[in-house]
Amino acid sequence: MKHLKFTALIISSLSLSFLISCGNKHSFILDGIETIERSQEEWDEINAPATYTPNKEITDASSYPSEVKATCQNGTFVGKKSKSGVISWLGIPFAQQPVGELRFKKALPPIDSNKTFEAFNYMHYEVQPRFDDPEHAYDKKDMMGEDCLGLNIWSNPNSNLSKKPVFVYVHGGGWYVGSASNSLFRGELFTYYNPDIIYITVDYRTGMYGQLNVNLFDDGKIYPDAYNNGLLDVVESLRWIKKNIANFGGDPNNITLCGESAGGGAVSTICALDDVINEKLIQKAIPMSGNVTQAGDLETSTQELPKLLKTYFKTSELSTIASLDEDKLADFWLKYGNSFHNCIMQDGTLIKKDPYQTYEVGKNKDIIFLQGCTGNEAKYYQEIFGGEEAYNLLSSTLIARIVKLATEKGDTDFLAAFNEYKEAVNTLYPDEYETYNKMLCDYTLGGGNIYQAYQHTKNGGKDFVYIFDKSYMGSSAALGSAHAVDCNFLSGSFGYEDAPGTWENLVLSRKFQKMIANFCKSGDPSYEGVSWKAYDLENENIMYFANDATFSEVKNYQHDRYASYIKAMELDKTGSLKYVISEAYCYMVLQETYGKEYFPDLYPPYEVIL
Repeated sequence: MKHLKFTALIISSLSLSFLISCGNKHSFILDGIETIERSQEEWDEINAPATYTPNKEITDASSYPSEVKATCQNGTFVGKKSKSGVISWLGIPFAQQPVGELRFKKALPPIDSNKTFEAFNYMHYEVQPRFDDPEHAYDKKDMMGEDCLGLNIWSNPNSNLSKKPVFVYVHGGGWYVGSASNSLFRGELFTYYNPDIIYITVDYRTGMYGQLNVNLFDDGKIYPDAYNNGLLDVVESLRWIKKNIANFGGDPNNITLCGESAGGGAVSTICALDDVINEKLIQKAIPMSGNVTQAGDLETSTQELPKLLKTYFKTSELSTIASLDEDKLADFWLKYGNSFHNCIMQDGTLIKKDPYQTYEVGKNKDIIFLQGCTGNEAKYYQEIFGGEEAYNLLSSTLIARIVKLATEKGDTDFLAAFNEYKEAVNTLYPDEYETYNKMLCDYTLGGGNIYQAYQHTKNGGKDFVYIFDKSYMGSSAALGSAHAVDCNFLSGSFGYEDAPGTWENLVLSRKFQKMIANFCKSGDPSYEGVSWKAYDLENENIMYFANDATFSEVKNYQHDRYASYIKAMELDKTGSLKYVISEAYCYMVLQETYGKEYFPDLYPPYEVIL
């Protein structure tokens, strides 16, 4: 076995568009909007230069036109109108910033204000490790900060609606990285082509700031929300939006929450929370490649992070760590953050033992869902785990782990169903590698959304389901339609340096955007004569986006595969199949099976620094 190195990686009618070349980069100019994909360092400089101050107070805003001013509970915010005509308000705080005494605590509503602020720049990035070489890591003083709770709003004045449907996007990033200021998530293109929609992106706490298992701290009970603060941040943003969005022309009673990957997990889990259901914070949901399987059990969620924090700072009291200077804590997380992909947790209070139960009893049946996955979800792991050899080991080892766990628990009914499922996949994909690949696609990222749609529909809900099987060069095209490829088509952002977009991609992107916009408006994503029927238990109909950029409704798509998967999920009462998804857990399984000689620790040796 070779030594395997772990590395992390990181849309109306069409108008005249064309491709230009910028040095070794490529860019589409679409109706005056440049879609070039800059390097992260370039975006850092544009979005958050070292000298900028988010939400700088304006003493005299009389010179600004009324259309860029919006008065909210916590101030009047002045936005900017771009050449495209789209107005943006960036970095609006939706909560009190979680700094000082509020660190590791639940987000609180913002303090009321009658002051006026500019909304020209994004908030600070959430404190996080960088994917690239450590020598090019963020300068935390300039780029990142714990004062990160803000949202960004795009609105196109070219609409006759007095109350626009609101689309709220939650970024992905494994719950430990990511930012709403990433160019992939900006809403300028979407709102340009869909002027009836208000587009919002949200920042929330990630990593140890957003998901920290406090069980191992002596005073952990002081921080009861620390398990899921990132999730609660998104909920608080929804409260702000419901209260204030009418001042931007939005409809507070027509809000669609969308997210991908960790963002999809956030959307799915938020839709299962009592407060969200009772307060009617959202009416529609679009979880993309993310579901409640991301909510891990406290006993199996990251234990190493609390241990390391205690060792590193020489204390068993979280309150002591919470009182430290911001730089000291950021130094720790910049150094060790890539080691811990800690997801949200079943804390027993916010998230119950089995979040699927809310779907299984129809408690959230009034929320309309559009959800799905990519065709080759798990191939994403082939890159981050070091190639085909490691990926094949990962696939087969996780299947063995699922069987082992179920055997130890005496879960014979589940084992029989899981074997039926494996046989069904093998019939479709006789090659062992592809059998394991498709199984990994199901139980790590994609299948959970199919199961979610099944349970929600079965118990009175309405769901639209898709499988996005179109590849794109900028998202591992050689591996097929890998995880996150649908993000490019949602935002319309193409043009990576080594992966320029194509006319085919642009056409499909505009159509996909229109479907999403129609869903936000009416709860029906059908588009220009293409009927997208709701999922039902008899026909199991989905919208299939093929690699040739066509799309069509398909009934009973790979029925035996998904029916047997659903059966196995229903019989999995002990969590042998559910919740076996986090990257850290996958890697730990490889370590345990093959040893650290082949799969070394992801983090450097502990260094105790006071």
